[in-house]
Amino acid sequence: NYDFRHHNMLMTDDNRVKISDFNIAVLLGWDTAKEETCAYEWYIVCGKTIWGTDRAPEECMDKETREERKEMLTTKTEVFHLGNILNFLLTKKKFPFVAKEDQGKFVLEAEEGKEYEMKEAAEIVKKYILKGDLPPLPEDVAKSDDPAVKALIEARDKALIYDVKDRASARDVANILDKAVSKLAQK
Repeated sequence: NYDFRHHNMLMTDDNRVKISDFNIAVLLGWDTAKEETCAYEWYIVCGKTIWGTDRAPEECMDKETREERKEMLTTKTEVFHLGNILNFLLTKKKFPFVAKEDQGKFVLEAEEGKEYEMKEAAEIVKKYILKGDLPPLPEDVAKSDDPAVKALIEARDKALIYDVKDRASARDVANILDKAVSKLAQK
C-alpha cells in the first residue's frame, strides 16, 4: 500500500489493526535478476499541504525527475512511513515536526510560538525531511527506561533514516519489535 500512514489505519473492537484507503496502492513486481521487489514510480505532492509532511525524503526531492524517482521508490519508502506511524505512537502527534495545530494554523516544534499557514508549515517541514532530521520526541519519551518505549524509538529511528540504502527493511523493524516483545514476555 503506497499510502501507509497512521490516519489510514483502523482498530477493531478486538484490537486488530486494519489498513484502509487503498486508492493509490501499487502492486509491486519481483525483479528475478536482482532478487528484489521492483522500484515503483508515483508523483507525490510534498511540501504543498500538511498532509504531505509524513512523506519519505525520496518522495520529496523536487530536483529529481519522475523517471529518476522510479529508481528511488521502493518498499523502504513504506518503511519510512512505518517510522512515522511509530513516531505517532510515541508522540500522539498527527504530523511530524508539528507541535500544535489549531484551525489551520500550525506551530512547529523547532519554532515554538510562531504560527504558520498550512502551505508555509508544509514547506518548512519538507526542508527538515530533506535534511534528514528526525522528528523530536517529548523529553519524557526520549529518556524513558521502559523497554517497550526504547524498542519503539529504536525501530522508529532506523525506519526514519534519510538514505534509502541505510534505512532498515521492514524485516529489520519487525525483528527489533519482536525481540522487545519476547523480552517483555519473559518477565
